[in-house]
Amino acid sequence: MPRVTQLYTYHVRHARMMEFAGFLMPLFYSGIIEEHLSVRESCGIFDVSHMGRILIKGKDATKFVQRVLPTNAEKYPPGRAFYSLLLNEDGGIKDDLIAYRLAENEYLFVVNAVNRQKDFNWLKLQSTDLEVDLRDISDSTAMMALQGPKSSDIFESLLGDKIELKRFHHTKASWCCVQMILARTGYTGEDGFELIVLDTPIEKPDNALKLWNRLIEAGAKPCGLGARDTLRIEAGLCLYGNDIDESINPIEAGLERVVDLQKPYFIGKDKLLEIKDSPSKRRVGLLMISRGVPRQGCEIIYGGETVGWVTSGTFSPLLKRGIAMGYVTPEAANPGTPVTIRLRERVGEAEIHGFPFYDETKYGWKRKSA
Repeated sequence: MPRVTQLYTYHVRHARMMEFAGFLMPLFYSGIIEEHLSVRESCGIFDVSHMGRILIKGKDATKFVQRVLPTNAEKYPPGRAFYSLLLNEDGGIKDDLIAYRLAENEYLFVVNAVNRQKDFNWLKLQSTDLEVDLRDISDSTAMMALQGPKSSDIFESLLGDKIELKRFHHTKASWCCVQMILARTGYTGEDGFELIVLDTPIEKPDNALKLWNRLIEAGAKPCGLGARDTLRIEAGLCLYGNDIDESINPIEAGLERVVDLQKPYFIGKDKLLEIKDSPSKRRVGLLMISRGVPRQGCEIIYGGETVGWVTSGTFSPLLKRGIAMGYVTPEAANPGTPVTIRLRERVGEAEIHGFPFYDETKYGWKRKSA
């Protein structure tokens, strides 16, 4: 049987439901395009309680995190968060995650829903020789994402105070006795927050439901997985299992920025040193010139030859055309390169495009005015 989150009773009354990563989740409420544009132009709220939350603490916690992540965690003091990866010995991506440094020797990993148990088991195996305690707190906490240019205004209206929190920083917050970790992070490309509601088991979801409903009353539009997917593709953000997996390394995926090869050791480092200057493929954006929407598995053709494949594709509500990401050979990876994509019975014209797909002066957390 599929699992449910603390907010299931709200979703089942208001949303079209679907199964995802073993959970019953909302696909959409009012419609994917409407929800997507609400996040880009105002504020939307997502239930992300299905994602895994792994607490890591103990005398060797930082040493452990340095071992399992290619990012240099010592550069991030308590109160900071950073995007990173779990790698296998061959440098392949086991998962991507956000790491929150809660204290000097205490961290929280937020991992993908589909990998919750796999990641926890693997992390336990890597910790056997260290003084570190790992605890899966996923089922005792809820998590929601408040995203969009008006997210600060909406959340501040609840707290009755200004939020002085920079991007990829976090703090503790409280509202009506609801305790939470408040982080300026998200998966849409927009400014916003992710809220981890503490001490809220699935059997007692009242705190999560109370906060969720109040944020909607304050102006946040409930959004489902459909809009979450179109938003993250517009922003050029990876989905595990589609765009990254253990057959893909960070260099091929364009995620070198999270890898610190100057660290003395991390799992997968030796292999990455071997291949860092000669990736066999590169992740790219694809902007359709002709009509059509690319989908996962579509062939990408350059110079009359198949040079790669689409890993994620959608119709962009902002650009009003098909967009995608995928992998191509290095010679076809430069922005502006014309390619064709095999769309079922025909081919469509496209060009290689950088990330994000939208104009960052008008949309996203870098926009000039919110």
